[in-house]
Amino acid sequence: MAATRGEELVKIPRKEWEAIVDRLQCLETRVKQLESNLDTVSGEVSKHHVDNVEFVKSMEFTQENVDELTCRMESQEKEQENTGKWLSDLELYGRRWNLLFHGVQETEQENCTKKVLDVIGGEMKLDTRGMRMCGVHRLGKPRNRSGKPRPIIARFTCRADRDQVWKNKTKLKNKPVFISDDVPYNVRELRKRKLVPFLKRAKSKGKRATIVGDRLVIEGESFAHWRIPSKWLQDAPEAEPENIQRSQETVGNGQHQRDKSQKGNNTPGSSDQSQHATRGGGGRTLRPRSSRGKRN
Repeated sequence: MAATRGEELVKIPRKEWEAIVDRLQCLETRVKQLESNLDTVSGEVSKHHVDNVEFVKSMEFTQENVDELTCRMESQEKEQENTGKWLSDLELYGRRWNLLFHGVQETEQENCTKKVLDVIGGEMKLDTRGMRMCGVHRLGKPRNRSGKPRPIIARFTCRADRDQVWKNKTKLKNKPVFISDDVPYNVRELRKRKLVPFLKRAKSKGKRATIVGDRLVIEGESFAHWRIPSKWLQDAPEAEPENIQRSQETVGNGQHQRDKSQKGNNTPGSSDQSQHATRGGGGRTLRPRSSRGKRN
């Protein structure tokens, strides 16, 4: 049978043999080409692997820089926040010698100091002898005669006089004239939009609540607007769109009850001299609340 098979192979024409050889050579060429392509691909893969390793290292380095910058940015934001709070507290402290008198009739060539003393002595029945003020003037641009009178800002040279008037402000209840404390614009907006609604809710629950500076005091405990307990946040009434000064009639008496943590060494005075009284502190310096009493 083997001989028969060999005989059959011998009988294959030469041309067919050559064709078979050509096909084998073609296959061999294609295999070599594929091997070459595989080598090329392998080299590129190796190169990409190296590039990927370098990219990963670069990303790690970049991430470290990003983390460092993020940390520095957070530190700067915290420092800026603390500085802003310190400046706000300082401005609030400087304004504690001031009071605003609303509803006092406005006339031409008026003596604002005399009008304020008339309110204190006449309407409030307080002794004005020896009571001194400075920089007493109207706030804002003049209005027409039919308009609402502008408030009068008065800076007391003696803190005790100011506190006495402030504590007796309820004597003006149901009268066209009323008194409010002098606070910066941002604090007025904070009171109107955030603190006053919570104040109303706390009072509706029968709690003793008041606003001191930029903080809400409930049952003797002081809260900043960002850490008011959730029970006072639920169903809090909306702030009324009325003048914020009227809302301030509900605030407690006692700017002097400010946080004991406040301290510094600065002369009290209004930060906006174009809108507030001139300095009347006369060289007084800030001291920690625990050691500061009424000024004479």
